[in-house]
Amino acid sequence: MKKHLPETLFLLLLSAIVYLPHIGNLTYYTDDWYYIYDGMAGGVKIFHEMFRIDRPARGYFFEWYFSLLGNHPLPWHIGIYLWRGAAALGALWIFNILWKNARKFNFTAALLFIIFPGYFWWISAIEYQPMMASLALQTLSIALTLKAVQTQRLGLRIALLASAVLTGWLYIALVDYAIGMEAFRFFALYLLAGRGVSLTMWKRLWATIRLWAWNALIPLGFVIYRIFFFTNERKATDIGTQLGVFVESR
Repeated sequence: MKKHLPETLFLLLLSAIVYLPHIGNLTYYTDDWYYIYDGMAGGVKIFHEMFRIDRPARGYFFEWYFSLLGNHPLPWHIGIYLWRGAAALGALWIFNILWKNARKFNFTAALLFIIFPGYFWWISAIEYQPMMASLALQTLSIALTLKAVQTQRLGLRIALLASAVLTGWLYIALVDYAIGMEAFRFFALYLLAGRGVSLTMWKRLWATIRLWAWNALIPLGFVIYRIFFFTNERKATDIGTQLGVFVESR
């Protein structure tokens, strides 16, 4: 861990240079006003009503966040910066596991991850706060999965896998369409599978499936919950409705 400390600190320094100099001048943008008005007019419980129809986890997220940060824009912009930084550190961790001898490449990739698209997107610090929180949880969850593969200690491996599944459910609960990151998790495991030994493509694929098996709880658990236990009142985010449209279009 100490070996990667210089890159970690330099990454945070560059991100601070990019995002923090004018952070005090940032305010509310686009739908941020809608969130702030609702929170001030209806109290923190109003967020449960806003999100109960399709993404109830965001109701709890905004209730806690609004109670903590209030209606001043600065704490929200600091918060989204911290989530962005956490996501970049998670990405750097993933890259260092996958390509341990490519430190310059890993740092550059993590730097691009944190500064792009910069102020062209995510400027709405209230509306997009759960998206950035989800992104941080995505990278953390995948990094925990990869770390679990590397460890030889059974107790630690179980703890890492359990943490990976939990953070996986959390990131999807905040941003359901981010479930596509599970394909990246599988691909990352494929890169690790068979490392150091010579395997055919099919044997490597089978080894990947075995490594991924417990992680299947993340997408499967979410899909089962959404289809069989949760009543989605918004067709645009309802899995059953969207699958039905897809089948009919075929």
